[in-house]
Amino acid sequence: MAFGEARDDALIRFGDACQRDDSIVAAFVGGSIAAHTADAVSDLDLYLVTRESEYERFFARRQAFMRAWAEPLLLVDTRNFEGLGFDMLHFVLDDGVYGELALGHAGNFRVMHGGPHDVLVDKTGLLKGAAFAEYVPSESERLRQAEHALNWFWLEYIQFRKQLHRGNTVGAANLLARLRTHCLTLLALARAVNMELGLERYADRLTATLDSIDSRSAARVIAEVHQEMGSAVARHFGVRYPLEVADLLSRS
Repeated sequence: MAFGEARDDALIRFGDACQRDDSIVAAFVGGSIAAHTADAVSDLDLYLVTRESEYERFFARRQAFMRAWAEPLLLVDTRNFEGLGFDMLHFVLDDGVYGELALGHAGNFRVMHGGPHDVLVDKTGLLKGAAFAEYVPSESERLRQAEHALNWFWLEYIQFRKQLHRGNTVGAANLLARLRTHCLTLLALARAVNMELGLERYADRLTATLDSIDSRSAARVIAEVHQEMGSAVARHFGVRYPLEVADLLSRS
């Protein structure tokens, strides 16, 4: 069975299991499936809502519920997901389908999701007319993200060079990926605030480093992207780019 077919079949089985379970009052799917942008590798973003008084009893049997509709190979919990008050169950099934199941109750279900959703089960009308506003970071949150990406890039650049000098290629590769991630954070911030920087050009330069077998050369390109794009992002948010550190490390 193709992955997309297996995912669709799992979605049907999940909905049926929620319909049968008396503790569950509603269930829906979000993510790319609800947005109708799913591709051949999209995961399942599932949500179920119990009666508030029955939530803890349901949570205690969450793995048994999973096995009522699937054969999980891996189940990992995240309690109080991102401090929002609901729980998350990450899963990989034996047919290759993977995703997350958000667990909440009638008292907190509105914080469980943001964006489009497709209702699978609604026994009490809880989801009738419900809308889940997409989460938009505040300016202060974006500022913290920018400062972290601007400064921690160079601290981890030092660690990258240290691991490379010591011949620890695995450690260096891991740090190189983190350097790339800091640049991607800046790229996402620039897009979010509609900065006109020729952003696709920066994205293409970062992508090209994935094909480089020379870690040192790849790091040099990533550092150049960080300086060029990061300086503009820093100006936008009114923070200081660590130019002296960048110049020092670029010379040595």
